[in-house]
Amino acid sequence: MREVFGPILGFKVLEGPRDSAGRISMYSCKTGLETQILHGLRVEKVIVPWEEVSAFAENNALVITVQGERRHVVEAKHAARYVATLSDAKEKYLADTSPTSEAVKPQDQTMINADARVMSRVMRVWAVAVIGIALLFLYTRPPAKAPPVATPPPAQSTPVPPVISAPQHAMVLEQTPARNSKDLARIIEEIVQATAPGIVQSVGVMTFEEQGGLVVGAEVALSDANSAWLIARNAVLGAYLNKGDVRLARIGIGITAPEHRSYALQVFVGRERITAEVLNGLKVGTTEDFAAWMRTNNQSQDEFLRGDSPTDDLRAQGALAVDREIEQARRRKIEAQFSTWDGTHAALTEAVRRVMHNPRSFRHVETVYWDMQDHLVVRMTFRGTNQFGAIVTQVVRAWVSLDGVLQRWEWEQ
Repeated sequence: MREVFGPILGFKVLEGPRDSAGRISMYSCKTGLETQILHGLRVEKVIVPWEEVSAFAENNALVITVQGERRHVVEAKHAARYVATLSDAKEKYLADTSPTSEAVKPQDQTMINADARVMSRVMRVWAVAVIGIALLFLYTRPPAKAPPVATPPPAQSTPVPPVISAPQHAMVLEQTPARNSKDLARIIEEIVQATAPGIVQSVGVMTFEEQGGLVVGAEVALSDANSAWLIARNAVLGAYLNKGDVRLARIGIGITAPEHRSYALQVFVGRERITAEVLNGLKVGTTEDFAAWMRTNNQSQDEFLRGDSPTDDLRAQGALAVDREIEQARRRKIEAQFSTWDGTHAALTEAVRRVMHNPRSFRHVETVYWDMQDHLVVRMTFRGTNQFGAIVTQVVRAWVSLDGVLQRWEWEQ
């Protein structure tokens, strides 16, 4: 440990060797007196053993002689006090030093100081290089991706079923327009199969010409009667959307459900009823809208068989009361799963909150669902904060039973 000896800015040199500067700084250390002289941008440090240091006061000046020949006369207001300080430090050193100890040779100390200066320059070069590399890495690395607001659940090994929803049926319906009656029959059959895959047991489409144009008849057998109105809607709209150059007079669809022997649905629609305005309205409407439109124009079987207005015909018959009751009960069961306030699904929201880093930051954005007949597929978009406090938007998809039981869920990429 060294102690500053003299003014902080060093002593002003009044007289000294030819190579001395205008100021000299001095420090008292255990082994001797350290002098520092500034030569341009280079600092020359020399430690002189206490045995070779002598000092005395002379007319507000301090005369210090080192190594017997280098004499410095420096300006000092309290020269006598500095002389006393130097004497005390020198006596303490001599008292603590063994008589047989060998003093550090000036030439050796000069070599040590030179080595220290070289090492100091090397360290400064290394420090500048390290700082430069760090800045280069900081400004060129890609931005870090915000971590999720919650830890994803373990990956499921079960395959993900395809999502087929009522809102997507309008997209499936519009295909390449038919060129002839055979082509139109094929399109209707494909639409029926795609509307309820796994539920349609059989489908047959036949066509014949009459005076008013082409008549299409389709017979469909289902394993679940709940899909009857949806298939009827898509078959009717698919026929008129893709008829192309075919002059379609009317279409009739008969639907049966072997597991529900009391159920049968028959729908007949004539072309005079399907105007462009009606077709566009039914295309964006729901299955319930289509069923209501059919019921408002319901005709009897006798009128149809007598041939009254064969090209202006709109009729639905079957176990309509049973069908309405089943459909309404099913719809109420589904709607009860979702909040009437913000549309969230209670079971899915609770499952997501449990794995969030900050459950109190949960903010619902949107929830939509697809009716898969035997279950629902629910998709929820929400926001929350991650472990760094950043707000992140994420999307989850869940498979839910018709009774509202959450079967499984996963993150959407």
